Amino acid sequence: MGKLILIGAGNSSDLITLRGLDRLKKADVILYDRLIDIAILEKVSGSKINVGKIPYENRHNQKYINQLIRKYLLMDFNVARLKSGDVSIFSRAAEEIETAENCGAAVEIVPGITTASTFSAKIKASLTKRNVSPGVVFITGHKCSEDIDNCYNWKALVELGMTIAVYMGVKNMKYIAARLIEHGLSADTPVVVGENIENKGERILFDSLSSFCENFGSYDISFPAIVFIGKALSPAESTLKSSGDVFSSAEPLLA
Repeated sequence: MGKLILIGAGNSSDLITLRGLDRLKKADVILYDRLIDIAILEKVSGSKINVGKIPYENRHNQKYINQLIRKYLLMDFNVARLKSGDVSIFSRAAEEIETAENCGAAVEIVPGITTASTFSAKIKASLTKRNVSPGVVFITGHKCSEDIDNCYNWKALVELGMTIAVYMGVKNMKYIAARLIEHGLSADTPVVVGENIENKGERILFDSLSSFCENFGSYDISFPAIVFIGKALSPAESTLKSSGDVFSSAEPLLA
């Protein structure tokens, strides 16, 4: 029986771990996601299959991916499931682990650097700050396509007083921002958007929550993007300004 190895690749070829690269080199088949830095695949010799999903399209749905995992495990192949970021965060890893275990196959997980960590490093920000933000909450904006009012307990999110990191939220971000304001989050709360972080076309936006909500359409934000919301982010804009790094404030995103 083959083995399933779920590997987090981070956001660029130099952010994958040594363990992750080692396991890739030993894999017979590599099922890789759309957002993977292709330079990683140039370092390995296993058969490579693109199973990348496109937001709000049915191409390569999860059922199809699970079927491929099962197929190759039953052929006694070691299967690497290569995902951008970290495999434990919004990657549907649980379903793939269950598929492998139902086949009687062993499973290994190799952690990666999640986009929230990569982006916070990029903007030189701490997502937690003593006496300001005691923690971080990861949510997915994709979930809000089903029922924006009830997909999360917005009041509870606001009352936590933590930094909110929104993955896969481009389509619904305007509505998410509006719900947070509606349930008491201050209109001047900092918002930071990262588009294509560590990749070609990388763009960054700083704004306040109310301005972001009002002007969202003019920013023309595209997939993939991550959004941070919280008071702990206040120092980040001035830090980037003083260093001369990429930044934008209350204007269309700049490269």
